[in-house]
Amino acid sequence: MRLDKFLANLKIGSRKEVKSLIRNGKISVNDKVVTIDNFKINPEIDRVFLENEEVFYKKYYYFLMNKPSGYICANKDNLHKTVFDLDDRLSLYDCHTVGRLDKDTTGVLLLTNNGKLSHNLISPKKEIEKVYILKTIFPLKQEYVLKIKNGLTLNDGYKCKSATFEIIDEFTGRLTLTEGKFHQVKRMFIALNNEVVSLHRERFHTLTCENLPTGKTRQLTVEEEKSLYS
Repeated sequence: MRLDKFLANLKIGSRKEVKSLIRNGKISVNDKVVTIDNFKINPEIDRVFLENEEVFYKKYYYFLMNKPSGYICANKDNLHKTVFDLDDRLSLYDCHTVGRLDKDTTGVLLLTNNGKLSHNLISPKKEIEKVYILKTIFPLKQEYVLKIKNGLTLNDGYKCKSATFEIIDEFTGRLTLTEGKFHQVKRMFIALNNEVVSLHRERFHTLTCENLPTGKTRQLTVEEEKSLYS
């Protein structure tokens, strides 16, 4: 990895700022000052110091976002705002979204540069729970609970896996899925002759957005990272 990219990835500064640090002799590698910004290092072996203080490489990054409405889950888009516009670190660390939330869906969104873990978390075989709070245009019916538990068949013929549905009030419910097909929640309620008018993901696996304001992002704690593998 280039030395300037390594330092930029650690949020020591922008690529321009870390180039200046290197050229001004502020960076050393294995106790030798390096002034060439494209100097190649092995982040897992070489020791890098910023003015005598060692800085460490982290291979994988994990971010939790409380996604606001109006943003799409894409790295770039010419027409719409994306979740990557909300935090520069996400692009800096080459992150991607773990699954997708619709443009108007809010709540828990995990982003990482760990492709293997991401694949495992979105695989239906792993049966990772995703919990949604939804509001509908028509009153909810008790019969929905059993139909959803038995595996609802969508209008295109796809049969959903068994899921859990709890009626909170006349128009509000909590749905727990272990799969994530395209627009699945909305399509499920269309199949029930109803319509979802708002959708919020309350939990993804072990993660919630408790105390995280809408539109904000934070790195996971070590304990939260470990919980993703459980």
